[in-house]
Amino acid sequence: MQKWVLKLDKYGISDGRYKEMEGFCTQYREWKQFLQNNTDPIFFVMRNDEIPTVWDEDKKQMKRKAGYAYLDSKESASNRHSNVSETSATEKLAIERAIRSAKIDIVETCAKQAGQDLWPYIITGICNGANWTWLEQHEKIPCSRSAYYRIRRLFFIILDKVMDSAGKAQQGV
Repeated sequence: MQKWVLKLDKYGISDGRYKEMEGFCTQYREWKQFLQNNTDPIFFVMRNDEIPTVWDEDKKQMKRKAGYAYLDSKESASNRHSNVSETSATEKLAIERAIRSAKIDIVETCAKQAGQDLWPYIITGICNGANWTWLEQHEKIPCSRSAYYRIRRLFFIILDKVMDSAGKAQQGV
């Protein structure tokens, strides 16, 4: 079965931008799981210290802005683990949790703005890839197919504006 692609060209949203936002939303479950599974700072650092992530540069910049020395990846593993204190482990975990919490808030806020009472269905549909038929059969969605897809379209329009303004704020524009 071919996946249906939402057309938002008349709202100034290209197919590429739509796919970017859809990809952003599909990470929602991962962010939720991270928050649920990562509560112990020391265990978090020991488990994740050697694994490079896409967010390494963002974390370095955030730590520099906050006035913390960032451990360079060229340091030996033994030095790195011996230098990790409980406080720095707590800071690392707090930063990671704050980043993911902010992303969850973005998705949930946009869903609530798009469809006040239907936001859980919007989250399930967009973030988990469920279509209206599945939502009707399994979740008993209380709206018509056309209403759901209208609200879904509105969600992406709102998310585009939020992500665009966040990007401009990050660039200092």
